[in-house]
Amino acid sequence: MDLIESYREELRLIRKPWTGIWVGMIFFAVILLPWFSPEYYAYIATLVFIYSIGVQGQNILIGYTGQISFGQAGFLAIGAYTFGHLARLGSPLP
Repeated sequence: MDLIESYREELRLIRKPWTGIWVGMIFFAVILLPWFSPEYYAYIATLVFIYSIGVQGQNILIGYTGQISFGQAGFLAIGAYTFGHLARLGSPLP
């Protein structure tokens, strides 16, 4: 078994050049989504991104570290609950 002297290749986020091109194209498509799609699709995409932030937080905490904590999900739920009440009351939100 050989010893690894450098982990540079293993720690690279994008390992192939074509992967970087695809990631860039998807990034620009997401950036341009609100201007070239109907409002409904922009709304759905926003919900998907908000939920994906919560899911990635849980994935890092539970999947990689093995710690079981639902505190992050609770804070996400409290934020959504507060936002719902403020929106119902007509509060101007950014």
